[in-house]
Amino acid sequence: MKKTIFLALLSAMTLLGGQCLADNPFVPTTEGMVLKTVEKDKKGKTTAYTTTVVAEVRQTPEGMQVTTMNTVYNADGKAVSAQIASDMEGGESIDQKTADMLNEQIEKFSTLQTLVTDTEVIIPMTALKDLMEDMTMEGYKLNINMDDNATYPVSPKAGQTMPPVELSLSITVDSKEMEIMSVIIRDRHIVGKETISVPAGTFECWKVSETTDMKTVMGTMTMLSETWYADGIGEVKSVELNKKGKIESSSELLSVTKP
Repeated sequence: MKKTIFLALLSAMTLLGGQCLADNPFVPTTEGMVLKTVEKDKKGKTTAYTTTVVAEVRQTPEGMQVTTMNTVYNADGKAVSAQIASDMEGGESIDQKTADMLNEQIEKFSTLQTLVTDTEVIIPMTALKDLMEDMTMEGYKLNINMDDNATYPVSPKAGQTMPPVELSLSITVDSKEMEIMSVIIRDRHIVGKETISVPAGTFECWKVSETTDMKTVMGTMTMLSETWYADGIGEVKSVELNKKGKIESSSELLSVTKP
C-alpha cells in the first residue's frame, strides 16, 4: 500500500499537485482532524449529532486513501450504540443477539474509506453493498444492488456535472427476492461558489445540487438536496427540500478541530 512515485518525484510541480489533492472540497484530508455536525428536522429541532474523525490518510497506487470514523449521537448526546444498550436495560423489545448484530453493523458503517485520485474523489458505495448483504436476521437476508460509486471532481467548476448513482434494496425470504426500495440520485452538478456561515465559522464553499428519486412499497418520493463543501474540510452545510422547495431536514458544521 505504498505510492513510490512520491519518493521519486519531489519537484515543485509534484508538490503543487499533492496540495491540490489535499485541499479538495469533498473530503477532509488532515489526519487527526475532528468535525462535529448537528442535524435538524423541518421545524429546526435537533435530531442528531455526528462526530467525524479523520483516522488515517495514506498514499496508495490508486491515489490518496482517507479513512474517516463517524459516531452518531441522538438529540440527548447519547451514542446510538449506547442507546441500543439503554433500550435493552429499559425493557424495550430487543434481545441481546439483535443488539449485538446492530452494534456490529453500526461499527462497520461508521468507517468510510474515500479515494482521492488526480481527478476524482470516489466514495465507494460498494462498502454499503457489502454491509447490507452481511445483514441476516431470522430467516431473511437484505440485498443491495449497486454498481456505481459516488464521484466528485477534485477541482470543481461551476456547471460541472457528475454521473448519477443508482441502487436498489431487496429482501430474500425462503429463496424469494422482493424489492423494497430503489434510489436514483440524478442531476448531480456543481452550482458554483458561495460564502456560507455556520456555527463552526464562515467558509467559501462549492455548492452541489442533487435530486433523489426514492421508490418504496409505501410509494415514491423526490427530494432535492443542496450541499456546501469547503476545501480541506468537506461538508459544511446541507439541506433537503421537498417538491415545494420547503426544507425537510438540514445539517450544519458545529466545529472543526485540527491536530
